[in-house]
Amino acid sequence: HTVMLLAAFCPCPPVSNAEVDKMRVKAFVLSLVCIISLSSPLAAREYRVGPGEEIARISDIAETLEPGDTVLVTGDIRDTVDLTRGGYHNAPITIRGLTRVEGSHIIRPRMTRSRSNYIMSIRGDWVVVEGIEFDGEPGGEDSPRMSLSTGGANIVVRNCRFYGFYYRGL
Repeated sequence: HTVMLLAAFCPCPPVSNAEVDKMRVKAFVLSLVCIISLSSPLAAREYRVGPGEEIARISDIAETLEPGDTVLVTGDIRDTVDLTRGGYHNAPITIRGLTRVEGSHIIRPRMTRSRSNYIMSIRGDWVVVEGIEFDGEPGGEDSPRMSLSTGGANIVVRNCRFYGFYYRGL
């Protein structure tokens, strides 16, 4: 009886089972497209940071970084970075030093602090830091306490060098 009553008040024409199946397939495909587009970075950007670049320090862009973005550190910088932004498992925020080889030595961009007791603080999740030298500029108790402070989850640090810190690095 309920179906009959609804049919009487519904201005829509009756729909066949084949048409219902087509609508279900269309809805499924549309849902899949939405899920895929939301789970991947839409416009990951690459920033070049360092001497001679438009951006001098990572801290100048730290609050604008989005999942999937990459920061390329092209040379030595003096900076104190507070990174509160994070990425996703499939789109981390990456801070990468552009390394080069001279003879048998790997030369990494060097970061020293501009203020505070650390060089970089990472509080966002899914961040990768690679190919950077963290230089504490040894000076006894006046040296930075830490090079890299983390409060986020899934932080990856690779191919980095730490030296000159009062509490020995990380």
